[in-house]
Amino acid sequence: MSAPSSPHNHAMTFVLKHKRFFVHIFLVSIFVNTIAFVVPLHMLQVYDRVLTSGHVETLVVITGAVIFALVFQAIFESIRGRLFFGLSLSFEKSIQEDVFSLSILQESQKKQNRSLNLWNLASTFKAFITTPYMSALIDLPWVPIYLLVIYFFHPILGLTATISTFLMIVIAFINYKVTKQQSEAFLKTNGEIRSYLDNAVINADAMVGLGMLPQVQAKWVSQVADLNEKLTDHFSIASFFSSITKWFRLFVQVLMLSVGAYLVLKEEMSSGAIIANSIMLSRALGPIEAISSGWKTIQEAFASFRLLSSLPSMTDNKKVSKEAIYADIDGELLVDNLYYHIGQPPRPIIKGAKFKIARGDVLAVVGPSGGGKSTLLKLMLGILEPTGGMTKFDGSDIKALSSNFYNEHMGYLPQQLMLFTGSVKENIARFNEVDDGKVVEASKMAGCHDMIMQFPDGYETLVGVNGSHLSLGQQQRIGLARAIYQNPQYLFLDEPNSNLDGDGDKAFSDAITALAAQGKTIVIVAHRTTILNLCNKMLLLKDGQQVMFGPKEEVLKKLNT
Repeated sequence: MSAPSSPHNHAMTFVLKHKRFFVHIFLVSIFVNTIAFVVPLHMLQVYDRVLTSGHVETLVVITGAVIFALVFQAIFESIRGRLFFGLSLSFEKSIQEDVFSLSILQESQKKQNRSLNLWNLASTFKAFITTPYMSALIDLPWVPIYLLVIYFFHPILGLTATISTFLMIVIAFINYKVTKQQSEAFLKTNGEIRSYLDNAVINADAMVGLGMLPQVQAKWVSQVADLNEKLTDHFSIASFFSSITKWFRLFVQVLMLSVGAYLVLKEEMSSGAIIANSIMLSRALGPIEAISSGWKTIQEAFASFRLLSSLPSMTDNKKVSKEAIYADIDGELLVDNLYYHIGQPPRPIIKGAKFKIARGDVLAVVGPSGGGKSTLLKLMLGILEPTGGMTKFDGSDIKALSSNFYNEHMGYLPQQLMLFTGSVKENIARFNEVDDGKVVEASKMAGCHDMIMQFPDGYETLVGVNGSHLSLGQQQRIGLARAIYQNPQYLFLDEPNSNLDGDGDKAFSDAITALAAQGKTIVIVAHRTTILNLCNKMLLLKDGQQVMFGPKEEVLKKLNT
């Protein structure tokens, strides 16, 4: 799914990636389209031999042979359908990991195109592969062969068929050009509507509690109305071209029969050839008519494919060996001149943060609300990509570290904590293979073991969607246990005690004190002043600007003078 530079290259990459299926589909299509000639040949024999000779035996033999051939055609069509289905599964398998990873990164990094539902795009193209329109595209190269056979019967018929086919292609091309932008706009707007609805569902409590439901609903209904207006315009144009295509198809059939009859009257062609050529022209125009009438579906499918192809691959190309980088973790963290901009024109959110902490340091990041503290934490973790500067762990740029490093050596407790659907112990174990001993150890360190044991099923208690069934304080304590699971060297905690009661706050303080004594490198975004009692380093951030950094006592002394 890494991005070539043009739609043609996207298509070629897709074909080459799944060439095994395309080779088999091509071979089966040869049999399907070759057998298709038996019907016009049957008509030719019936009109030119059977009707003139009156031989019933000949009629029975050629009809039996045609029926036998058509049975094989049905078998090959079935095989081709199964191959298309296999191709759709192969396509899905090739991109599903990238789609999942990119969907998560789009949301975490707040990319501008995050309104695109990548899985819906992938599903749209996957479904298209098994439609008759895909078969029509595969059969398209056979159109010149059918026209060439018609030429063999008579050049005038061949010329009539060729001109008619060319005009049909022109109609299909105009349809494509007219509806292309509308299809992409429809996909984009539809994605925005889905994203808006998903966001509304996530914030359901606030909507109901603040009486915002009618207002938010009205905005969503307005967006749907805008989408339907675009869809109405698109449907009107598509319906117009579909009607034109069907009318022209019937016109061509009548024209071919009339031209054929004229040639028969001139004794330049047999009467059986009229029907035979009409059937072959119908076969030739079939793929073009199908493509023209199905442009909406085809456009949406290929628009989805182009959007997917334009996204970077998430293939982990940061395969650094554990022996080389992960074997000896010292605990040093270097933030080197970090900048982060958003919007157009770019507006700075973080303005050149620069500091260094070592093993055993506990850094408190403080400052006014909206000053960029959580953003800085996400930049340090690599959740957000900086527009300048870098973060290094033990001398290694964060961009060089794979997910294995995060899983084994990083702990993170986000400000807006959400647990996943599953058991408590699965959440604490980060959905790795659960080690009950490590889960209990992390829970005891986080001071939530006794709390979990009071749940109806203890560690087996199921957590609902977004942590439902648990209070915010309970979720935060379980989130801390998840952060320190597997004894990571680095801990990043964003307002970790914001929802804790007195007992929870004490348990948290005890945990940080114990972890610091073990030599962990800890960064805490803090609002409560009690956090400062746990820290030996302090960083003051105002409006994204690093104002002060150093030992806690020195920073506090400067602030008080």
